[in-house]
Amino acid sequence: MSGNHCTLALTPGDPQGIGPDVVVRAAVAFDMPRVELVLYGPASAWEGHVAPSSPWRRVELPEPPYQRESLRAPSAWGGSVAMTSLEAAVRDAMAGTVSAVVTGPVSKQSIHLAGYAYPGQTEYLAALTAAQDWAMMLAHGRHRVLLATRHLPLRDVPDALRTDDLARLFLLADRELGMLLGRRPRILVCGLNPHAGDGGLVGKEEVTVITPAVAEAARQGCLIQGPVSAEEVFMRWGGGADVAIAMYHDQGALPVKLLGLGSAVNVTLGLPIVRTSPGHGTAFGLAGTGQASARSLGAALRWAVALVRRRS
Repeated sequence: MSGNHCTLALTPGDPQGIGPDVVVRAAVAFDMPRVELVLYGPASAWEGHVAPSSPWRRVELPEPPYQRESLRAPSAWGGSVAMTSLEAAVRDAMAGTVSAVVTGPVSKQSIHLAGYAYPGQTEYLAALTAAQDWAMMLAHGRHRVLLATRHLPLRDVPDALRTDDLARLFLLADRELGMLLGRRPRILVCGLNPHAGDGGLVGKEEVTVITPAVAEAARQGCLIQGPVSAEEVFMRWGGGADVAIAMYHDQGALPVKLLGLGSAVNVTLGLPIVRTSPGHGTAFGLAGTGQASARSLGAALRWAVALVRRRS
């Protein structure tokens, strides 16, 4: 980015789903001065979505070595398009030729069919950028939540929670959101169990794992409270706190998406580059219908610009 100008790399996500449609419709509606949009991906990914007269620059990639399928289903072709487009956009972001990466939604099935051993784009982004401490944040306006665990079966969550990892997550939230807000954020931490374990009567993780992590983050200066019951966290969230920390995916995703009403955003914190994406999936059932909302993708574009300008 030079001066106040920034360049956003846009990837289609899985082209079998609604990704290219919502990316292009959000780009058409996007009206922010000194921001350039660049579309990444093979020509086939944008076919039927981008007119020859479109104003956007294109980074055209080779076609995947897979048979193109019909819309509305996971496929190796769709997974390959999503991930090779991501690779190219991240490479340019790391080189400084684009300011941020905004990714369309992907299918985990498609990613695996294409031969990628990652549960999603976020994990692959961390590998591509060699990020050590990173986190997924879901946001809608002033409502923000970080996920302590992401794409795990619920039965695996308790064993995945570790005091050291949580303390690093809390410090990451303090650093990254402090940069966004211009001050230290107020952090509220959810318990894992109902009623935050009720003093150890309904689970021990709050006592043995979460509380020591909160204490360590507070010792290092974080403005942090918890663990408290999730319902209390989300009643105070956005007013009495700047960010909530959820222990598992649905605990944090559900309130954001309910409040966001189709305009929630996924922001990856802790990367050396800015990356945002819509807070929804591929919606294969809506692919090709023109009925999918582009609001979340539009919000992801605005978040990317705000984060780039805050960092600079």
